[in-house]
Amino acid sequence: MNRKIRKPIKILFFMIVGFVIISFAIPKQRSSSLAYQHTSFKTLNTLEDWQKINPDIFCLLQFFASDIIHQIPVIYTDDGDYYMLHDPFGNYDTMGSIFMEKQLCPKDISNNFIINGHSSKTKNWNFTFLKNYVDPVYFQEHPEFLLIDDKGSHHYRIISFSEYDLDDQSTYLDWHNNYFASYEQLKTMLDASLPYVINRINGFYYQDQQLITLVTCNMQKPNSRYVLLAYENTERNPS
Repeated sequence: MNRKIRKPIKILFFMIVGFVIISFAIPKQRSSSLAYQHTSFKTLNTLEDWQKINPDIFCLLQFFASDIIHQIPVIYTDDGDYYMLHDPFGNYDTMGSIFMEKQLCPKDISNNFIINGHSSKTKNWNFTFLKNYVDPVYFQEHPEFLLIDDKGSHHYRIISFSEYDLDDQSTYLDWHNNYFASYEQLKTMLDASLPYVINRINGFYYQDQQLITLVTCNMQKPNSRYVLLAYENTERNPS
């Protein structure tokens, strides 16, 4: 074979080998995650469907936007570090999963479920869409979401959307409590959180209903957290 022909073939060979090596070396990311990020009523999965995939999933969150539904499985785990870097299917994924930690928030005794998840600067993944609640119009137009567990569907009404700078040693952090013994204790927390509130409702009907606190990163600041607080709107739920 002519030397001038062999050299390009040799280069091409090493390019192909290099591509294959790199393909196996780079972890697969978000390969299956698309199945639950943007969906429609026709493709919604049941909780039982998700639990067949991962038995650690204890509920689903469903947020309704104008053209899509965010259906997000929530994992109840004693290994939050694992789910920070793995999706619900068990794939390595830098966007991780949405999860609640057993030790920090035992679900049988906590009246405030603290649920964590990553955000992204470029992808509408996991809790990235929560940043929309910075907009007061969006906050007013999307006041509720669903939590679906083994007891059925529960409507949750959003109380507030706030931002906390964790680099500031004086930042108030009692919103992270998993249990409030009384309405007075909850009100104390809400009043102390006012300096951090971006949007909130003026009043709400609360009589010891379950609370949910969703926590994610504000990707525009190094160590800032967006925090969405909601309570179960029992007036919307069937008795």
